[in-house]
Amino acid sequence: HNIFVACWTYAVEHADNWPDDLKQMAEAGYCLEKSLPRNPTRPELEIGYAYRKPAKDADPGRIVIYEKHDEWPASGVVVCFRDGAVLTVHSEEHFKEMLKNGRCPAPSPG
Repeated sequence: HNIFVACWTYAVEHADNWPDDLKQMAEAGYCLEKSLPRNPTRPELEIGYAYRKPAKDADPGRIVIYEKHDEWPASGVVVCFRDGAVLTVHSEEHFKEMLKNGRCPAPSPG
């Protein structure tokens, strides 16, 4: 969520233009830390989050940031939406659906 807030602050201060990538946002001094956004679950990566630059008029349910992963983690993936909401997505299928269509209702159990 802190990374999203930094990106959102960048956009507010740049006429609603979001950073091109997380490195640009960090280099412009919008991170609380001096380093690039690290993911504690993937410390080997310079930037441990995937970023999808939203358009100015992007749907609030569009995924903007999510944890990078090679294989689907058993604990799920944390995602942040254009409206700032954060959610852990436990189903890889549901995650892929949200990447395509934005936030949608969670699959019903059973």
